[in-house]
Amino acid sequence: KDYPKAIRLIEGLMEKFPKSPEFPLIKFQFQIQGNQFSQANENAKQLIELAKDDAEQLSQLAWMMATGTSQKGMDLDLAASAAEKAVKLTEEKNADHIDTLAQVKFRQGLLDEAIALQKKAIEVAPPQYADELRKHLEEMEAAVAPQNESK
Repeated sequence: KDYPKAIRLIEGLMEKFPKSPEFPLIKFQFQIQGNQFSQANENAKQLIELAKDDAEQLSQLAWMMATGTSQKGMDLDLAASAAEKAVKLTEEKNADHIDTLAQVKFRQGLLDEAIALQKKAIEVAPPQYADELRKHLEEMEAAVAPQNESK
């Protein structure tokens, strides 16, 4: 749990192995877990730029930003733009990427949009994966229920 030390160690590995794609992601993950949000957000911008048209990488980064911490501080607008690009690149046919975008929207408080996206993810998901996506949908719907009761 000593994230500053872990980040320093990863940075040392990044210097030794500059072409390794894993180390920048690990550093990013440690920044999120260590609540170093301004650094993580700056790092995310660079990682997203490097990912360009790699839908898997864009979606992974957005997922990490949205679900890597329960604390406030991650740039969820940046996460949404990465997730939206991943969904677009895969022509709205990849359930994982749609699920990621739904999770980002959910964390942004855009519950109706998140639920609609999650339903779309379930529609396009392979049958063996749909149950996991349904669990995410149930969590989202459970969050909406108290809001509807208070109206």
